[in-house]
Amino acid sequence: MSSFFMRCLGIGAKHHSKRSGSLIVPSAAPGSTGDDAMLTSLVTALHDAGEGPVEILAKGGAAAWPSVAPAGLYELTGGKSRAIKLALKLRKIKRIYVIGADCVDGHYSLQLSLSLIGAADAGAHAGAIATIAGCSYSESPEQATADAIRNMHPDVHLYGRDPRTVERFKRLAGRDSELVTDLAFMLQPAEPKTPNAPEDLAWIKARRDAGRVLLGVNFNRQVLGKNPSVEETQVLFDKYVGALRQILEKNDDVDIVLIPHDYRGEESDCAHAGRLAELLSNPDRVRALTERYRANEIKYYGSLMDVILTGRMHLAIESMGAGVPVACVTYQGKFEGLFDQFRMEPIVVAPEDASADALYEMVSKTIGDRQALKDHIADQLDRIRAASRKNLSLEG
Repeated sequence: MSSFFMRCLGIGAKHHSKRSGSLIVPSAAPGSTGDDAMLTSLVTALHDAGEGPVEILAKGGAAAWPSVAPAGLYELTGGKSRAIKLALKLRKIKRIYVIGADCVDGHYSLQLSLSLIGAADAGAHAGAIATIAGCSYSESPEQATADAIRNMHPDVHLYGRDPRTVERFKRLAGRDSELVTDLAFMLQPAEPKTPNAPEDLAWIKARRDAGRVLLGVNFNRQVLGKNPSVEETQVLFDKYVGALRQILEKNDDVDIVLIPHDYRGEESDCAHAGRLAELLSNPDRVRALTERYRANEIKYYGSLMDVILTGRMHLAIESMGAGVPVACVTYQGKFEGLFDQFRMEPIVVAPEDASADALYEMVSKTIGDRQALKDHIADQLDRIRAASRKNLSLEG
């Protein structure tokens, strides 16, 4: 939107104190469990705070985000008239929340990042309480995002979900931000209701009752950057296979649960979980969760693990939010910020350093230290959850 259009947005608009309703702008299309976690947490918190009605901006038709109750959908259609339609909506609502996640630095898509920043900017110009909720900002953002953040309306609430992000916003974009924690720390677990859940849960319960150690594992190609090749993905996949085989061979008391966290495309987490289970070929000690789960169901499964190995930020957040230690394959320096929030030394390895031996050593040490790590995480959780609620901007 042009600067002239932005200035016109607020002319004659009612003060936000005389409005009602919240509009949420997701950072991704349906299919990512991480986005489901943030959306569900935010919708539930706003509903509980009496800040309804809540609507989710849907560009993919009425089927987009169908299950995030009690929110409705605001479907943005109309081609060239979409900007005007959105502008009129922004003049009526009290609050707009942009889910920043790790999508405001241009790493995945510059166009997406600028549209998210622009939505918050437009909301503030239209007189709504505008918030970019807990997000990460990398050390090497696209310059256009730094410029857009610097030039946003001064009333936009910009929240960084880790200390490193807050420092980077100031240093790289010249913009002050406030430290919070991720929205998903408000997520409540829910027992899975999928067709295979009773059998999966019985398998897990039997091993917990026998005193065995449960290692949750997520493999995903996201840690390799944008659009990694099949060959690059296979190299990392083979390293996981090697590490997990070592764990099974050298630890008679450890069993593995393969946990997906994304369901988009042929190279989804769910597809890789099935392949890992097939290659490890040990059904008594390895179980793949291959159905499609809501984020709160994944958090329930995660809460049953002793340790989780993941490259998915929100699986790490859901797990630590349930008190479970994590070992992470990191990217863009973002997992380190998560550990900073918990006042812990990062338990991470970069993809380029993630040999089978390195993965095995990291996981084995985490399993050995798990009780001390659980105790430390438990001590931090009240503070972490309180900081997550700050994303709501309920004080103005």
